[in-house]
Amino acid sequence: MNSKNLVNYSSDEFNNLSQFQQEEITNNFKEAILYKMKEKNLHIDEVSEKAGYSSRNLSALLYSDTVSYETHAELQRILAFFNSFDYT
Repeated sequence: MNSKNLVNYSSDEFNNLSQFQQEEITNNFKEAILYKMKEKNLHIDEVSEKAGYSSRNLSALLYSDTVSYETHAELQRILAFFNSFDYT
């Protein structure tokens, strides 16, 4: 999965999308994060600590059905963290 193709939306842009589009975008960000975790063979505990979340909160964010701009913004932040951090 190429996370560079994911679009970061502002609050207004995100809220102007249809519910289906919001769900699709949110799910794409979740999939990109989970893919990067799998690709780097990282566990939720390792990732959450470095990203500033508890394991429980990060897991809840990644596996929840909640679709809101706040969720999208958090996922943007986490994915940006992955893209800027060297796990080797």
